[in-house]
Amino acid sequence: MSTHMINIAQQSLAGFKTAAATAAKNIQFSSDPNFARESVRFSTGLGGQLVVASERMADAFLNQRLGDSRSALSYTTLYSTQASFTDKLVTGVVMDADGNYNNPLSYNTTEYLLSFERLMIDDNPSNRELVLNAMATMAYTFNSTSESLEAQIDVLNSQIGTEVQRTNQLMDQLARVNETILATPAGGQDPTLLNQRDALLAELSGLVDVQVRFYDNGTTRVELKNGMPLVDKDLVNHMSVGPGQFGNDPEIYVGNFQVSEYPNVLGGSLGAAVATREEVVEDTIRQLGLLALTLVNASNEINNNGYTSAGVNGPDLFAQMMGYGVAGSGNTGNAQINLTFAHADTQSLKADPMVLTRTPTGFEVRDANTGALLSSSAGLPVVVNGVTIDMPAGAANNGDEFYLDPMRDVAQQMTVVATADDIAAAANLPVVDGDNGNLLAFAGLKNQPIMGGGESTITEGFSIAFSEIGTKASGAQSRMTTAESILNSTLAEQQALSGVVLEEEQISLIQFEQLYQASSKIIQTSQGMFNSLLGVF
Repeated sequence: MSTHMINIAQQSLAGFKTAAATAAKNIQFSSDPNFARESVRFSTGLGGQLVVASERMADAFLNQRLGDSRSALSYTTLYSTQASFTDKLVTGVVMDADGNYNNPLSYNTTEYLLSFERLMIDDNPSNRELVLNAMATMAYTFNSTSESLEAQIDVLNSQIGTEVQRTNQLMDQLARVNETILATPAGGQDPTLLNQRDALLAELSGLVDVQVRFYDNGTTRVELKNGMPLVDKDLVNHMSVGPGQFGNDPEIYVGNFQVSEYPNVLGGSLGAAVATREEVVEDTIRQLGLLALTLVNASNEINNNGYTSAGVNGPDLFAQMMGYGVAGSGNTGNAQINLTFAHADTQSLKADPMVLTRTPTGFEVRDANTGALLSSSAGLPVVVNGVTIDMPAGAANNGDEFYLDPMRDVAQQMTVVATADDIAAAANLPVVDGDNGNLLAFAGLKNQPIMGGGESTITEGFSIAFSEIGTKASGAQSRMTTAESILNSTLAEQQALSGVVLEEEQISLIQFEQLYQASSKIIQTSQGMFNSLLGVF
């Protein structure tokens, strides 16, 4: 009887030691958000002995929801940050020398147009120099703003490279954990390995939106939301960064498959970096290019139609802008594609990029974003959206494609080439003193519907562009707030199951230690009684 009691007490002693160790472990990792607490379960064996077991409090479905929420917040946070930065850079105001706050782009453009009104009132060398200064200031503002946006793209591209590298590191580590689980007896139930696995998955979900599938043995298969496998047990499909079809911005690949083509499916901060680069920053550069090109062409057209004091038509005030088609990586021909812009056709200009394709019967031009057919012709040149597309050299073979992004870099090309005497004030020949009819055309330029198919003035063009940028920024902020709320809700649910309540674990530790001491005393007392009985005999 005493021996049986001692055995039961010894088993209880070991059980309470395990329970105390479990509570101590919970306390130790209480601040780790990826740690799943272990709950102690007590039961009675067939022989009446105490059975103590620990259970890891985790739920795969809940963890997947948490990963989805992390990915969504990571995506919306980066998108919102970059959109807000772009909005502030382009539409923000700064204080001028007089202490007034203005937006440099719209203010310097307005000052350029107003300078002709001053010249119209008094055409003298000083006011002509003021016009040239206003032109140069406006050009510099467009140049520098576009260059700043291009620098923002460089930062995003660098971030893409860094995060792809980190994603590959996490996938390698996850594969090694899977390998360890496979090689370790009962590895699929080892809380330490499972916590390590879940910590890697949590960080990975912030970079890309992944679907996690758990095998019965505790190992995992990690896929992108399009089903592309990244990790399968100890096998890894690494990501890489390489040029896109037209060799412009770097894209993300898994094997030979471009996964950055749909950044919202890629998800996480990686998807957001691609999305903001394309949807926010590059689109804003195109909008600036459209405004710059419209101003340049309209100004040159007006000056060409007027007459200088020498009695000749005015030359261009700004350098003519042009662009080039970027050949696809699979092209077999050697064609060179040039893009030029007619001075008088500002109303037809659009900011959207296009794709030119050589077909068996000629050439097709499609919208690069929607794929909509814009033009089909037997040959080149052809005018589409106010852009003249020509092939000055080489030949295009059937199937060859060219990416046409006419507004991408024209804001950086805005350059003043005129001198003071090049400004054509007169509207008629012969030129006589007091004929400032052409200056009147310049002064009225701000009220002319020269944009958007003849529906918008240059001032309205600025308003539309600024509104689009602001809408993207405010929409991104709203989505980020929603994603943050969803993550907090899911995290609270997960912590209710897996999180450690420090006060409860401290109380449990004290109780288990007291039970351990009580069991120890029982053993000591029972052994004393047993030894006393043996002494009698």
